[in-house]
Amino acid sequence: MRVPWPLTRLVLAQLVDLAIVGLAFAGLLAILRSLKVWARVRWGVLAFLPIYLLVCNLRILPFRVPYAGVAIVARAWVAILEFLIFRACDIASKLYGLGGAVLTGAVVFAFVMTAQLVSAAFWRPGIQAFAGPIPAQPAA
Repeated sequence: MRVPWPLTRLVLAQLVDLAIVGLAFAGLLAILRSLKVWARVRWGVLAFLPIYLLVCNLRILPFRVPYAGVAIVARAWVAILEFLIFRACDIASKLYGLGGAVLTGAVVFAFVMTAQLVSAAFWRPGIQAFAGPIPAQPAA
């Protein structure tokens, strides 16, 4: 931010966005849990989500990852899950439970982030914020 103004409107927009996404996600989960194929859907999410996160974060990795490498990692991950599901059911059930724990951790993180956003909404810049101009950033 270049201007030391209160963050109230920005934070309120973020909170509304979090509420909409949270309600949509809760509704989707409620619908999916009522289906008979819920276990398969959950395994599908467990197979897809790590690969999706890897692909989304390729730009911020400190090294270049070729798309062939991503495809190999994705196939290896799916092969490991298939092996666990069909050959090591006890480990697969623990991994299945771990998925719920990870989801719970994400919900706790969202609550903590929401509390931080609410506290940022009440931030008011002090008089020192207006003492001098904010230096311009280089156009790189």
